[in-house]
Amino acid sequence: MGSNMFNFANVDRSSDSTNIITFHSTAKWNAHFDAFKQTDKLMVIDFTAKWCGPCKLMDPVIQDFAAKYTDVEFIKIDVEELFEVSQRFQVQALPAFILIKKGQVVDKVVGVRKEELKRMIENHRKLTCNHDAVIKSERVCSRTFYPDHYNGTRKYLQLRFQ
Repeated sequence: MGSNMFNFANVDRSSDSTNIITFHSTAKWNAHFDAFKQTDKLMVIDFTAKWCGPCKLMDPVIQDFAAKYTDVEFIKIDVEELFEVSQRFQVQALPAFILIKKGQVVDKVVGVRKEELKRMIENHRKLTCNHDAVIKSERVCSRTFYPDHYNGTRKYLQLRFQ
């Protein structure tokens, strides 16, 4: 992968968290989304609106998740500003969270459901290990790990995934 696969001049970082990207143009969103399809990274799109009370309740949750899950890309899209994008993902209620991998929707959470969203993010994100490690006497080298794949992986694996 290239050193800078995405053109970050086309996106705005949220003022609350540098790990959340906000789009204000459908064309810029489409360009970013098309480039993102080439990665194995999980994308979480937070569909929101300025007038939505439940969306405001989920804002600090999304900020916490973005800080915790640095291997996941968090996107914030205002449904009134980018109506076409919300239509494409069939958003009918707010807040809506769409989880995407390789350009495909893998899950969706609607409403103020912090624990459900957290579980889905953890289930769909994958960690890539570029180091040699021994897990329960199995030699593992440059494999992809799923957080729940090995029972107790975090106990046995003392590597930092970046």
